[in-house]
Amino acid sequence: MVSGRELKESTRQSIIDAMNNGALWLVHQSIVGSKTRALQSFEAFARWRHPSKGELTAREFLPLIEQCHLTTQFAEWSIRSVLQQGKLWTRQGLPLVPVSVNLSAKQFLGLDIVGLCASLAREIDVGLEWLRFDLDEVALHADLQRAVDKIASL
Repeated sequence: MVSGRELKESTRQSIIDAMNNGALWLVHQSIVGSKTRALQSFEAFARWRHPSKGELTAREFLPLIEQCHLTTQFAEWSIRSVLQQGKLWTRQGLPLVPVSVNLSAKQFLGLDIVGLCASLAREIDVGLEWLRFDLDEVALHADLQRAVDKIASL
């Protein structure tokens, strides 16, 4: 019989493995202008090719990430993945348009987001002017002043 602790650790390791081996990836949803029909930006959404459950949306697996205390690692993975994709688009000669990464209030407030982005941009050798964050304003309201300070520092 598997204990709850063993199941949680197994799930945690499965998520870490998915981030490291490509079973977790981003889908880029285009956002086009209503009048111009021109591409304005993308929003990046995570997907997980789960070994037994098939393709899962972030809505389906984010609670597991939170339960396994992997929110920080997942946020870093998401930002890194978006920056790597931007670097690839640049190499292919494609123009960079803004790309939004969804972050929970816990991720945004719990991370040194400015330091993390600067570090990843140096590592990947890509600018940050096109990177955007989609934040849940209701959740941010719980610590509004800290959220405002962080947004200002970005």
